[in-house]
Amino acid sequence: MDKIKIYLKEHNYRWRYKLIWCLPIFLVLVAFDWITKAVAVAKWNQNFDSDVIKGFLHFNFLVNFGSAYGANANNLALTIFMATSVTIVVGVILTFVRNRLWIHSANIFFAGAMGNLLARGWAPEFEGRKGGVVDFLSFNQDLFPSWVPTGVYAYSFNIADLCVNIAVVLLIVCFIYWIVVEVKQAPYKKHELIFDNWEITQTNRLALDQKLVTDLKQKSFKTQYFLYKEWNWMCKINELQFKKFLVEYQLQNLPGEHKNLSSLQVKKNQQIEKITKKIARLEGFVKSNSEKLI
Repeated sequence: MDKIKIYLKEHNYRWRYKLIWCLPIFLVLVAFDWITKAVAVAKWNQNFDSDVIKGFLHFNFLVNFGSAYGANANNLALTIFMATSVTIVVGVILTFVRNRLWIHSANIFFAGAMGNLLARGWAPEFEGRKGGVVDFLSFNQDLFPSWVPTGVYAYSFNIADLCVNIAVVLLIVCFIYWIVVEVKQAPYKKHELIFDNWEITQTNRLALDQKLVTDLKQKSFKTQYFLYKEWNWMCKINELQFKKFLVEYQLQNLPGEHKNLSSLQVKKNQQIEKITKKIARLEGFVKSNSEKLI
């Protein structure tokens, strides 16, 4: 329990970033979803159907008492419980995640889930039932090959549903990216010193990103351009410094009985010299760029 309290207290929630970038996106998406639903309710009746883009997208108004794809339509309590549970879980994930890709994916999902959940409170009554969600868009079935199951496209949706689907795709991309990073980190985790430096490199990159976001505020386009160039060079320097450390570590830990030891040492030293020159060149660019910003 104490460890949990310490974690919750010391965790970097990145509130500033989430408030500055995520909250406006969340509010815009929810507002746009509700406005479109309100317009649909004001203009159309149940099962209204009309082309938006012929052969691609059309309006298909209905009040859906189920969840995704109309599931559990006859059990409104279960539908609302599931929607509430998903919204809470995504909200918790959004609170704790720190990676920007995960943050924005979870934020878009949260906007869609919250938009639909709260909109159930003001959706129109249909056949004596309340608590449904307004759907008004659907795709033309001719867009899909015959082998695609009808349930994939033969349903109506709204902007909130679209947000959730986009977020799911982004979360899958994030998960794939996470796997790639873990695979990349795996060799470093075998050596504590290397992994510590790898984590320092990642922390430095995050600090550079945060600094860029802060520095860009209320700056002219020209100044923003120079700041972006400087950030790009600093990121490259950060990566090269880790690469240089890695080569130096390999040089120090070459097996003494290796038959080509001397040639390997020469090769590693050449690599270190080449990386050092690259770092020096980039540092020169940064210095020159900084003078232009003064």
